[in-house]
Amino acid sequence: MIVFLDMDGVLVDFAHGTARLFGLPLDEVEANGDRTHDVAGVTQKEFWRKIESAGRRWWEDLPPYPWASRLVEACGAVGDVYVATSPPRDCPAAGSGKLAWIRRYLPEVYAARRYFVGTNKWLLAGPDRVLVDDDIRKYRAFTAAGGQAALFPRPWNMQHLPATATPEGLIEGIERGGEFDGHLR
Repeated sequence: MIVFLDMDGVLVDFAHGTARLFGLPLDEVEANGDRTHDVAGVTQKEFWRKIESAGRRWWEDLPPYPWASRLVEACGAVGDVYVATSPPRDCPAAGSGKLAWIRRYLPEVYAARRYFVGTNKWLLAGPDRVLVDDDIRKYRAFTAAGGQAALFPRPWNMQHLPATATPEGLIEGIERGGEFDGHLR
């Protein structure tokens, strides 16, 4: 089995970095997900321009979530772990910053070159391939292409999951025997 882990929202606390950069409360950023630019009072283009102006280091310095290591370890017990990330098109520095993040926090993944940078994660789908992602659109595309997926519970996607879904609960399911069921509503 191959397990593809998304970065932002699954392994990496993009919301924390965004809240810090824009001077916003973290709970507002988490509650608004893709609409954070509205909370910041800027257009989507201005939002990404500010992140891009922060440069590669902004991406590299985003903190890992507290569960990141445990998630990687749990997935590694049931298959080969790869990172699959989609840098925003308006942030050329994101790709190199994300690779630097992988090198810092997941050196074994980086050294084995087990990462993919691109927007079409569904191209990686197939039998015995699982995507763990916080984006319902990526989840749906991956499963439609023949892969298995787990929607990683985050405040911005809970309308698709039971109210009791948590990152820890999904990780515990994986640890119990490779249960990647996203429990979609």
